[in-house]
Amino acid sequence: MTRVRLIVLVVAALVAAATAYTLWEPRSYDVAKVHPDLQALKEPFGKVSIDYYVAEQGAIGIAVTDAAGVEKKFLLPAPTSSGRYEKILAGVQFVKQAGGVPVPEPEQTRRRLTDIVVRYGDGGPDADMALLALRGHPLDRLRVWIRRRTE
Repeated sequence: MTRVRLIVLVVAALVAAATAYTLWEPRSYDVAKVHPDLQALKEPFGKVSIDYYVAEQGAIGIAVTDAAGVEKKFLLPAPTSSGRYEKILAGVQFVKQAGGVPVPEPEQTRRRLTDIVVRYGDGGPDADMALLALRGHPLDRLRVWIRRRTE
């Protein structure tokens, strides 16, 4: 009987670990590696404008306005063939705007933008698509599914 209890305990621990790993929301980012324009903004943010451009192969435009009224714009051009948003352009929100500056090492900036969308986004369809495209975590999918069911 002791062996059966041990097996049940091990299986339960594995299931619990797998569930925790699946549902854990990765929000961590290295502030020092986030683009300086985004670092300069102070929370709480007054407005976060999110646009998901279907006609531009899924590009995402994000404008963040802090409490002092300072606005910074970012564009995540269409994802690569792997489905990841590899590039981020600072200073523009729309695909056809000129003057966007590529963000070096965009991963930490993408994570910070994702955190902003989660916490300050309006929860509308564009924010949903941006969140699913930026991170696509199982909790994101669950959050979008619940919101759509309760509308």
